[in-house]
Amino acid sequence: MNILCKTVALLTIVNSVYALTPAPRDIYVGTGSFSAPYYDFYADSDGNQPVDITDLVFIEGATYTFTRIQNGHPFYLSDTSIMTDDNGGSGLSLSQSLTITIPEDYAGGLEYYCTAHAGSMRADINVYLAAPETIYVGYGFFSAPFYNFFADVDETTLLPIDRLCFFEEHTYTFERTQGGHPFYLTDTTIMDDTNGGSGIVAGQSLTITIPNAYASTVAYYCTAHSTMEADLSTTAFPFSSFLVDVSPSNVSYSNTVAALTMSLEYTSVLTNSAWVSWAESEHITTEVEGTIELPSALSAEESLFFRSRISKY
Repeated sequence: MNILCKTVALLTIVNSVYALTPAPRDIYVGTGSFSAPYYDFYADSDGNQPVDITDLVFIEGATYTFTRIQNGHPFYLSDTSIMTDDNGGSGLSLSQSLTITIPEDYAGGLEYYCTAHAGSMRADINVYLAAPETIYVGYGFFSAPFYNFFADVDETTLLPIDRLCFFEEHTYTFERTQGGHPFYLTDTTIMDDTNGGSGIVAGQSLTITIPNAYASTVAYYCTAHSTMEADLSTTAFPFSSFLVDVSPSNVSYSNTVAALTMSLEYTSVLTNSAWVSWAESEHITTEVEGTIELPSALSAEESLFFRSRISKY
């Protein structure tokens, strides 16, 4: 007799039951104390919107600024290689700030701490990688994370499934490159699967679309072994959606400048001086709605890159 056992592994979806929250671009640091999480953190400079740092997701490829709005217990981050700091490295005091840009494929561990009490006032920052649109699933095995996940069909780029963020209102495809241990997801209401529901094997795929304000959890599992279990993470999309029109030099959008600025962070590969001037113009310092015109000096390749990135992010 064959017994079907379900082994579950949750995908991380922020804003779900087990979810995290996208970190704001600007984080304001209040007073410090000797009990965790050691500092008060806020989403506004007046200190009226507290945030729980332990629930915040910091996405690779994004830029964040920490600003002190109260004194006491100098605040600092552990990885100076990704930091811009004009305060001499002794930790932030009142009105001082530092900025970090988390590299893609970040391999370090990031912590915040008090420079005066580094041994006792220290905690981790949650750094996650935005999941690619297609994830290739290799062989299964009985120890966590139970499958190998890759960013490419040739299985050369291993993905850290425990640090992947799956964004709400985005679609992802899981494609099997190897057989064994049939792979499946728990929430069939968000899934497009033409393989009969018994799990996918080599050559098969399934697709999920994470709904807005997703209130459930989604898990991957082996349909044949109940001991193979782990989580996926989902989150609200930290960068606003933009609609791209068909003309080569215009971008149509309806949102605020803060959202536009965050999308601009994903265009750092552009080095054109006209682009830099445009990025520093009123388009990202004033709330705007409608159609914006890209710098005419941008090459066709740069323009296409920009428009495709905004369409994606």
